[in-house]
This record gives sequence, C-alpha cells and structure tokens, in this order.
Amino acid sequence: VNNIILYTATEKVTKDWTFDAFGAKILSHEWNSTTGEGIITFDAELRTIGERAFYKCNSLTSITIPDGVIAMGNEVFSSCDNLTSVTLGKYLTEISDETFAYCSKLANISIPDYVMEIGDYAFRNCNSLTSITIPSGVMSIEVGAFFYCYNLAYVKIPNSVTSIEDGAFRYCERLTSVTIPESVNSIGDSAFEDCIS
Repeated sequence: VNNIILYTATEKVTKDWTFDAFGAKILSHEWNSTTGEGIITFDAELRTIGERAFYKCNSLTSITIPDGVIAMGNEVFSSCDNLTSVTLGKYLTEISDETFAYCSKLANISIPDYVMEIGDYAFRNCNSLTSITIPSGVMSIEVGAFFYCYNLAYVKIPNSVTSIEDGAFRYCERLTSVTIPESVNSIGDSAFEDCIS
C-alpha cells in the first residue's frame, strides 16, 4: 500500500507537516498507546518525502516507507535519537545527504537495490551500525557517508562503485577489512583515516 507510512514510537509523532513534506494530504494519523504503532494515511500515493520530514523525532523507534517513494530530501531522519530500524521503499534511488546522520541507535537497515548514490554524511555517527551491504547499483559513496560509524566492522563495496569520496569511512574504528573493487577509480582524502582496526 503506497499511501501509508507505518511506524512505532514511544509517543505519537507530532510534526507541523505541510503538503510539501509528502506531496500528498494527510487524511488521518492514528497512534496506539498500548502497542506504540502508528499509521499515517494520505490521499494519494507517496512519491517523495521532503527535507527534514522526521528530523529530531526522538520518540520514533521504527518506520516503514512505502515502495512508491523514489526520492527523499536531505536530513529526513537526522537526529532521531531512538530510531533503531528502517524499512525503505524498494524503488528509492538515492540516500540523500545526512538522511540518517546522528541516528545513534540505528542498527538495522537494508539499502534498496535501486539506490545509485549514498550522499554526504548520510550515515554520520550511526554508532550502532555493525555491517552494511551496499547494493550493486550504487556508483558513488559520497563525502563522509559513514563518518564516525565506529562500530561498523563489515562493509561490502560492489563492482558498480566508481568513487569513494573524502572521509567516506573515516573513524570507522572497528572496520577490520574492506575489499575495494577494480571499478573504483578514485578514493578521496582521508577516506579510511583513523580506521585503527
């Protein structure tokens, strides 16, 4: 169903959303205080989620984005301190700048196969991430994409990637090994600096 967002939270997520946040009008927003489950229903299929739509929603613990969403703005989930799990729509094409920055409890995420770029500081300070599989469509890992993900121990970079930008994995202190495929033709400054393991 592409006109609903499902989530769990410790309290109802309250934001002053406008039409621009989702490109559709909210018909209803319900939250069950017993189960913590919320459902936001829209009057049309969601195709985009606007910049900072869930920024600093500290009550949010998990969220499921519908498959119809192909683009999200910057910082959509940035600084959601208690967000632990995210399910992204399978047709999403990009993880935008700082999408999950400072989501310190985010431990479970699967990047959809259609994603082509992981933006600047997309997962900055996601300290609970221990592994990540980058799908085979990604061509660029941008500046600081996994900056200070200090528990990230495993990463698989596919043959589609051509560039790893400045500081992409800097301060990934528990990263023990990484295989860089032959497709990569540029590695930016400090891309693996302070990866002390």
